[in-house]
Amino acid sequence: MRGYLIFFLFIVIVTSLGYYSLIHIPDGHVGIVTVTIPTAGSVTVPPRMVRSGLHLSWPWVSAVRLYTTRAQMLNADVPSAR
Repeated sequence: MRGYLIFFLFIVIVTSLGYYSLIHIPDGHVGIVTVTIPTAGSVTVPPRMVRSGLHLSWPWVSAVRLYTTRAQMLNADVPSAR
């Protein structure tokens, strides 16, 4: 019985790590991945850009911000010079 419990816990941990390790970036977006783990010194990790698709990252350590790369049209009414 104890062996089944250990096996079940192992499966749950591996599944949750796999789920939280995947990053999905939709089409028309880019993701900026930053490291969010606090460090003791002044260690800086430069952010990296990921394009659309499925990517792997360290779970609970990195954060992703999505930015749109689609062209947007701005319609503005400009009064005439008369």
